[in-house]
Amino acid sequence: MIRSTLCPLVSVVIPCLNRADLLVPTLESVLAQDYARLECVVVDGGSTDGTLEVLKAYEGKLRWVSESDSGPAEAINKGWKMCHGEILAWLNADDLWAPGAVRTAVEYLVQNPDVDVVYGDCGIIDRDGKRIATAYPRDWDLQYAAEYCDHVIFQAASFMRRSILERVGWLWPRLCHDHELWLRVSLMGGTIRHVPAVLACARHHPANLGYRSEIVIPLKRAITKQLFEHNMLPEGLRRLRKRA
Repeated sequence: MIRSTLCPLVSVVIPCLNRADLLVPTLESVLAQDYARLECVVVDGGSTDGTLEVLKAYEGKLRWVSESDSGPAEAINKGWKMCHGEILAWLNADDLWAPGAVRTAVEYLVQNPDVDVVYGDCGIIDRDGKRIATAYPRDWDLQYAAEYCDHVIFQAASFMRRSILERVGWLWPRLCHDHELWLRVSLMGGTIRHVPAVLACARHHPANLGYRSEIVIPLKRAITKQLFEHNMLPEGLRRLRKRA
């Protein structure tokens, strides 16, 4: 167990837009965590579907703001800058944390002060919340991620130190910002580690833009091109450019 003097504040930001139908399970998964020093901020993009009524019902248990933004990356960055946590995370408004996720992540980060990002395994659930699969990601390796254009990490199951985000910069202002972030953290010397435990569940449903290939493929190509143009890319990886 972590001694009380070693319990850093964890802040999670939930970006949201018209998710009244799925938001409650997400919020409940955060509030049910068995870790006391937890701050939750919902950044809503101006919902018109009843989301604000849901948030008002949680008054006193979380903080929230509702105003127009350019998309989830801006919302997450805004929320992180509102927070005070030493450890940061974000959870999409239709995903869930697994029981004990925060405690597991914090224990690992406290015991491994050289690690900047920790991530776990991730359940895949359908729109109704039924587990349909479990993803067991590989250990992080920049060469593999670059060569195969593989984001490796399921963002819902990731936790990162504020210090690494302040050092490398915040989220890329486009979709696939999680993929771009892991590459940038690794490229700039950050340490990323995997723990073999289910920390979250990601919801697979038609409205999730991350499953639309016509949106994702051009962005992945742009991220890969950007990586190979970075002046900090190790010389040994540059030979993989054509394959990547």
